[in-house]
Amino acid sequence: MSSGATTNFFIGIGTGSTTAAAYDTIRIQNNFIGGMETNISRLSSFISGMSLRGIDLAANTSGYYVITNNTIGGTVANSMMQKSNNLVVGIFSRTTSAGTYVHQINNNIIRNLTSNYANTAATCIGISTTGAHSAQIKNNNISYLTGTSTATTTGTTASLIGMSLAGSGTNGITVDNNIVHTLISTASPSAGITMSGIMVSGPVTGTNVVTKNIVHSLMASKSGSTINGTRYRDWE
Repeated sequence: MSSGATTNFFIGIGTGSTTAAAYDTIRIQNNFIGGMETNISRLSSFISGMSLRGIDLAANTSGYYVITNNTIGGTVANSMMQKSNNLVVGIFSRTTSAGTYVHQINNNIIRNLTSNYANTAATCIGISTTGAHSAQIKNNNISYLTGTSTATTTGTTASLIGMSLAGSGTNGITVDNNIVHTLISTASPSAGITMSGIMVSGPVTGTNVVTKNIVHSLMASKSGSTINGTRYRDWE
């Protein structure tokens, strides 16, 4: 596990750097990641917050990632705990290789992630993908995500999201046979928060497929909150 004071992150397994590079196939498989916590009260005075990421996939200009059979978060509550004004995310992909490359995030378990900091930046997300790429996201199980983020925005910046999937690759995004359940927001902003089980903002080219996913048990304590099971593209 590693932390970085200047870039403000705490990562279980990470690849590359913030500068896009050319890779061949990179496989991250059969790992167990848990017992991680950030706490703003213990950070140095020059750090205002720190992002907590189980697996972090850096930008790349070629090649693709295969992320399979990993377990992020233990069997007890708060196994991945964020007590800082930044996001906590199980798998965070910011890859940029487009063209024929299709990244694979399949058969992973992500559970017991908690964001326990009441501001708009402390989003809790199971799987997040961004960048100019195509992706296949299948057979993942995401459960027991808890958040206190006061964000009232929609889309990929919502308070609590099981999967936040954005990309602009020519082959589109396939989201198939995933299970997302038990997302709980305990935040109390002046207005209701927004949460989504699966949020897809896929590319306008290629074929985007969202099929056979199961989403249930999404709960928000603040009245007036918006809860989306599956939300596709930019509807706001």
